[in-house]
Amino acid sequence: MAAAVGVSKTSWENYEAGKSSPGARVLASLAELGADLHWLLTGAALRDGENESQRLSKTPEVRAEGFALIPKIDVQAAAGAGAVVDSEAVSAEIALSPRWLRARHINPAGARMLTAKGDSMEPTIRSGDTLIVDTSIEMVVDSGIYVVVYGGLLLVKRVQLRRDGSVILKSDNPAAHYEDEIVPAAEAHELRIAGRVMWFGREI
Repeated sequence: MAAAVGVSKTSWENYEAGKSSPGARVLASLAELGADLHWLLTGAALRDGENESQRLSKTPEVRAEGFALIPKIDVQAAAGAGAVVDSEAVSAEIALSPRWLRARHINPAGARMLTAKGDSMEPTIRSGDTLIVDTSIEMVVDSGIYVVVYGGLLLVKRVQLRRDGSVILKSDNPAAHYEDEIVPAAEAHELRIAGRVMWFGREI
């Protein structure tokens, strides 16, 4: 691919790693090879039958050049007893700088915004906090906080892998006395990592 678009292998590797962004010439070359230019710029695919001009005309206020549109998903990730996942409707799209996202090691194409509910992750995460989740992270890579789907529930927990293949879902709140939930090794395949929580914000 590096040769096809006329850049060095190192430059292409930097694009894939999110360390730098391709310029207009590279994007144009990718488009000539058949890539969806809209997807390359925003991470979102056009709907069937919709062209780029129609897409832009519908939401001109958020189509500022240089911004990534991050979908805000209309579900609550439970930092507590759990919330049933019955839909993933996009309630809004938030324009954020790809440079700001990458500085926090967030893949713009995989970024999603959710709302936390419950007190099990306090004081780290409070009920009502807005979370930015990198959904391109589909496995546990560290001792961070993850959004997981288990038993039909969408949960925000610290995830700890054990040598026997079992998984521990841990809460941060020491005052609420939440017990760690252990997912046996035989059931670990039923636990899906929906993404890693990379940032959160709250109203004051």
